Amino acid sequence: DILVATELQGPMNFHYSDLRTATSNFSLENKLGEGGFGEVYK
Repeated sequence: DILVATELQGPMNFHYSDLRTATSNFSLENKLGEGGFGEVYK
């Protein structure tokens, strides 16, 4: 089960450069909103 395997490994870590690339440098066009832990991007 994927959910169980993820829970056993703990949270996923991402390099900042990968996040910047995935969000087009945190473009407002990719921003979905804001949550309790900060901005949310697609």
